Amino acid sequence: MRKILVVVFMLVAMSSFAEWTVSDRVDPMDDTRIVDLVGITDETTDTGEWQALVLRSRSGETFEAFVVWESYFSEYEPVSVTVRIDNQTPFNLSANAGVNGTVLFFRIPFLFIYSAINAKERILVRATTLRGTVETIEFRMEGAQELFDRYSDMFPTDLPTDE
Repeated sequence: MRKILVVVFMLVAMSSFAEWTVSDRVDPMDDTRIVDLVGITDETTDTGEWQALVLRSRSGETFEAFVVWESYFSEYEPVSVTVRIDNQTPFNLSANAGVNGTVLFFRIPFLFIYSAINAKERILVRATTLRGTVETIEFRMEGAQELFDRYSDMFPTDLPTDE
């Protein structure tokens, strides 16, 4: 978990004020190519933190999608997350909190990534924190489509079939 936060912090630090950044690397242990697309919120929180959306692909075969929040979530039960892509009807996805409780990992990451690929303007993510407050984060999608196009081999635009 600490590694994920360090990577996100490094990407935030590298990006200055960019909304989307990319990390394209090879895992030295098994030579798997890993691409992270990281969306950072436009403004910082009350404590000066950025919040981030990370879409990860390992060789275009396995995926992770998670949101780094300023708030804490229950580590012991799934968290229902409401997602709205542009002006479409919101939908709910289940997520699990990471060990420190501030990172929510989507349980079906490819579904979230597939939805994100089709976003043109924004993604809204809403969840209820451990304290019971409802929080919403907006991720603007300017520049993301270019990254999805550039890394289309890692982030397929079609849902997988059972064939």
